[in-house]
Amino acid sequence: MGSEVDKFLSIYKNKTFDEVPFCEGDIVVAGYLSYCNFFEHPKFHKFDLENNAIPFDSFHTKADAQILSSKNLNPKEIKKFLNLLFLSKRYRHFKVGYMKNVFGHEDGATQFFALTVIAKKYNIIIFRGTDPTITGWKEDLDLTFKKNIPSHGLAKKYVYKIASISDKPLIIVGHSKGGHLAYYAFLASSNTIKSKIYRVYNLDGPGFNDNRFRPEDYKDKLIKIVPSSSIFGLLLEYTNNYEIIKSSKKNVDAHDLLTWEFSKSSRYKDLRRMPSLSKYSLALKIAIFEWYNKYSKSDFKNLTEFIYQVAISNKQVTVLNLKLDVIKKRKIYLDKIAKYNKAKKDKLKLMSRDFVKIYFSILFHIKDYDLETLRLKGLN
Repeated sequence: MGSEVDKFLSIYKNKTFDEVPFCEGDIVVAGYLSYCNFFEHPKFHKFDLENNAIPFDSFHTKADAQILSSKNLNPKEIKKFLNLLFLSKRYRHFKVGYMKNVFGHEDGATQFFALTVIAKKYNIIIFRGTDPTITGWKEDLDLTFKKNIPSHGLAKKYVYKIASISDKPLIIVGHSKGGHLAYYAFLASSNTIKSKIYRVYNLDGPGFNDNRFRPEDYKDKLIKIVPSSSIFGLLLEYTNNYEIIKSSKKNVDAHDLLTWEFSKSSRYKDLRRMPSLSKYSLALKIAIFEWYNKYSKSDFKNLTEFIYQVAISNKQVTVLNLKLDVIKKRKIYLDKIAKYNKAKKDKLKLMSRDFVKIYFSILFHIKDYDLETLRLKGLN
């Protein structure tokens, strides 16, 4: 059974943007495109795709799809998506390029990838979300206590670079951490750059750990979309400035763009809206708010460092390998945790137990929360 994105591509593959204007289906396509492995494709170096763009139909074979889908968490699905995309006349005249890939630890954990699609009316900047590497997840965890992560600066510079290439309006799209970076790149930019940006789409990405920005001042340009059972998009999110949509999955699985459902009434052009978050997601959002404000940034820094050190203690580099390694060598990890700093372990246990306690207390009494108070806090 194909995804709703596949359905969108099947229906509109031969429709030009004059016939069917840019819509949310195209936004989801863009978000998913960012997870393609362009950086390791031979054409990346052949055409210097860090500084140039080539026609999208330069990638059109099964061999291209095989390379671009490699190292993805869901290679079969992205390969199917690419094969449909390659057949689509809708995107045939687009160019793709200006790809920037940064991965490392020199200035802190960094996992960043961006590309730009050159369309007729817009230049579309796309930021990738978290990849399967432990480094990528470490940078996400750093958002809980750092004002800035390395990808923030990279995203801002990237938008400035693309804005200087041409006078076309910019659309910025990002999924997960990529959505967070899309918002940051806009909010941290000068008014001159902001004026060049037509719209920014944050697809279930987390918010910020402080109130230095005012996204509500740019409601005409900033669009955040979360599934009704969202988890990731509610992290550090203290506003209610988002569109709630339907996913075919729940909780963590609802984060996957391929599970997002399209509206039948729009003939599968736009995402299907939901009236509210599920009670589990609403309870989670309130719990995160209360839990996060109960502890200091120093506490979250220690928690993050502890999790990271345990994760890399057996030299695993991806989340999947870590999961399999823990299953196989559970005792080794338990022994290493047992030898870790006792004060940090005790605080970790306390914070973990406290979050569970707060969450279930709120979940079981969710009807007792005054919705108007929650609305004013941005929590409903």
